[in-house]
Amino acid sequence: VPERQVAQLKPGQLVRLMTDEEGSSGEAEIERIAPSVDATTGTVKVTLVLRRAKGLRPGSFVRVGIVTDTHDDVLLVPRSSLVAEGRRWHLFRLKDGDEGHVELIEVARGFEEGDRVEILEGSGAGRPLSENDRIVVTGASSLSDGSAVQVLNGTPEEQDEGDGGDQAEEQSTETASRPAAEEDQVVVA
Repeated sequence: VPERQVAQLKPGQLVRLMTDEEGSSGEAEIERIAPSVDATTGTVKVTLVLRRAKGLRPGSFVRVGIVTDTHDDVLLVPRSSLVAEGRRWHLFRLKDGDEGHVELIEVARGFEEGDRVEILEGSGAGRPLSENDRIVVTGASSLSDGSAVQVLNGTPEEQDEGDGGDQAEEQSTETASRPAAEEDQVVVA
């Protein structure tokens, strides 16, 4: 582990083990942290105790993810729904009462893992982003505030609205404690 990250580690801390082979993963725990830094590499040796190993073999190459902090009951969105604008981030939510148009929501990002990003705060049109808001997850970079869209995989009424255009997918926001919502298709009109 690089020397600069050792301060975040302690014995008993949870560690995730990942491989490129599908279905292979594991969990370990930090058993001990070496008291000295390797002068050649600038790293500190950390010894792990394997707790759970699914499909791992002795000598397997693994990537290690050390859990330094956790947030419970957070708002998560797919990474693909976020659009960067300089140092600011935003996404597009289907407007309340007018799901044929989207509104721009500026957001603050938190933890990221895989294709999910925690949203610390997000607001637009006078109300914050919340669980079950419907957001665009594909094609968001081609939208602007107020763009017309058509939901393709939603209710039959939603499918009859709009007149076509570029495709974009839409999905509900979620909390970390529940599975992802079913994705819908949205067409930019």
